[in-house]
Order: sequence, then C-alpha cells, then structure tokens
Amino acid sequence: MKPTTSNARVSPPFEPPENKELTTGKGAHEIIAQRRSAVAMDGRSTLESERFFEMMSRVLPRKGNPVWESISWIPSIHLGLFVHHRLQGLVPGLYALVRRPEAFETLKGSMRSEFL
Repeated sequence: MKPTTSNARVSPPFEPPENKELTTGKGAHEIIAQRRSAVAMDGRSTLESERFFEMMSRVLPRKGNPVWESISWIPSIHLGLFVHHRLQGLVPGLYALVRRPEAFETLKGSMRSEFL
C-alpha cells in the first residue's frame, strides 16, 4: 500500500524579465560552430570579460527565449563555472551565476567563507 504523502509544492507562475537582445538572426549551426570553448585551445587566444558576460547572460531567464518560456516553475538551479583559461579582466577561480537575484543571499549563506 502506498504511504500517504503531503500535498505537492507548487511554485507560483514564473515570469522572466523581457529580453530585447536574444534575436541574432543566426541559425543554431552558426551559433554552435562559433562557440568559444576553452578559448580555441591555441595557447594564446583570449576572451574579453565583456564578451564572456554577454555569453553568460544567455543562460539567465528572459522573456522571448523559448527555453525559459517552456517552463512554468521558478529556476532553482544555479550555474557553477570554473574559469581558468585566458579570460581578460576576470581572476581565475570558481564562480556561481545566480539565475534569480532573490536567491543570492540564501546561496551565499550556504557556502563556506573561502568561496565568497
């Protein structure tokens, strides 16, 4: 016999902020082919921090992005990044991209002080 369970927790409807900059006019193949994984692995190429932050902004919830419009719950998984390769203007280390600003303090409070 199945044990009695509590009511499921339902998140309020998720409303990502409007996105005005995601339409590039490029196809998926072109975008994937231009990716900058490990900065070309040539031992000398670099990536400017402004371009890196622009790339990271693409994984934040935004209106106009089909990925975020396809879910109805509030994002609760944040992105951990290990930055080591020649990224201009950013110190190598472990970074967290918090997808919801209101989750920042909770996430910060759950980490050890050497990670802050």
